[in-house]
Amino acid sequence: MAIVKKLFQKLFFRVSIRTKIMVMILSMSAVFGSGILFFIYFQLNKTLTLETINKTLILVDGLSSKAAGPMQAEDINGLQLIIGEAISQPDVAYCFIKDGKGRVAAMTFETGTFPPALQNINALKPDEPFGTQSAVIRLQDRVFDVIDIASPIGPRGTLGTVHVGLNITLIMEKLVTHLTFIMLVGFVSLGTLAVLTLVFSSIIVSPVRGLMNPIVILSAANAGDSLPESGSATAPAADASRSSRRERPRLPLVFFILLPPIVPSP
Repeated sequence: MAIVKKLFQKLFFRVSIRTKIMVMILSMSAVFGSGILFFIYFQLNKTLTLETINKTLILVDGLSSKAAGPMQAEDINGLQLIIGEAISQPDVAYCFIKDGKGRVAAMTFETGTFPPALQNINALKPDEPFGTQSAVIRLQDRVFDVIDIASPIGPRGTLGTVHVGLNITLIMEKLVTHLTFIMLVGFVSLGTLAVLTLVFSSIIVSPVRGLMNPIVILSAANAGDSLPESGSATAPAADASRSSRRERPRLPLVFFILLPPIVPSP
């Protein structure tokens, strides 16, 4: 642990101030951006799912009211029109109607392809106004997560039940599409922020760097290192250091000469 600490300290002190500022700003932006992204994901997931379920509940309630007449008249064509209205909705995976005895009277599946997972799904009690149940089904060689929403037909469901499957997999794909766009915008913004940080940190650090050069040269002079020759970029500071070397032994003498005489108090 001590080795890691020493290594971190060496790396930290060797990195320039501009790099430290840029890394700090970008790290804070990345952390806050990730937090905001997760918050948006959970909020969108919750809001989008609830809104879609409520909209589908309203749809199923209307379909069950429309299906009462065709069920009493045993009008299969009328029932097919009703399930056609349901399947036209973009978030609906399937729709089927059962009669009062639990037999499938109309469905959007082809004959002989009714999913086994839906055989006994979401059976309503006589007093239930609607019901929801999650399921996993296979449609057209794909596996979908669905929420089956059922609504009774007629009083206490004596005429049957309308079932509509809400495609949760499709909703999640839409959510991922929205989040991908948000992430792309975030990456572009982070890159723009990195460029701006690099520019502004250079502007901020340049005066500090100008102040640090004489200090570094004077430190080297005090340590006995060689100084840059005249005419280089750091020549003024080097000349000042040479002057300080020459004048250093005389400082105590000058100090005592400049001091006023001390007159003892009476």
